[in-house]
Amino acid sequence: MVTKEELCRQIRMIYPDIGVCGIDVNADYDGEMMRWTVTLRKDGKELKTFLEPGDVEFCLLGKQCLSLAIEINQLKDSIDRMPGKTPELKRGDTVQTDVCEKAPELAEHYRMGDDDLPCDDGRSGDG
Repeated sequence: MVTKEELCRQIRMIYPDIGVCGIDVNADYDGEMMRWTVTLRKDGKELKTFLEPGDVEFCLLGKQCLSLAIEINQLKDSIDRMPGKTPELKRGDTVQTDVCEKAPELAEHYRMGDDDLPCDDGRSGDG
């Protein structure tokens, strides 16, 4: 039987940046589903994937690691694309946004690309 330490070590061999630079990896065998679960954590985000039965064993035997590598690569890409955690706001806090949020159903939405025009979605009645 493969151990979680062996699987994590193999993942780190394929992807040396995992386990470094704020990425955490963990592996657990789910006996009920009879497959491995790999969890990546980065910057407060967490994603899991299930590996197909046999993929881990084939890879650790040196036969084929392509399926394992593809799964872990997709997991890494997905966690990098995930938005970060939203900070908790307390009463009275304000949030500053970079871009004017406009209602696309209103005529003013075309101004989003024009930095010189004021942010106005038409709801204030000033336009």
